[in-house]
Amino acid sequence: MDQYKFDVNHSKIIVDAIVEGYRDYIEHRKDRFKAMKISSAFAWTKGNFIESRLAENCVDLNFSYKLAKAGLTWN
Repeated sequence: MDQYKFDVNHSKIIVDAIVEGYRDYIEHRKDRFKAMKISSAFAWTKGNFIESRLAENCVDLNFSYKLAKAGLTWN
């Protein structure tokens, strides 16, 4: 199991990326709530904000990721 452990620095970068992605999502959601009559579907985008921030912040750690479709019509 030790091969699946992150060092302290990597753990901090991962947690910070998750928090930053969530904050990005909240700000976007608040903006869309003000600007749109119907914006509830943005609740489904939270994962995109978090995963995108993780991908951006973890480039220097040489982490890899794979884009995948959630369904037949989603990209």
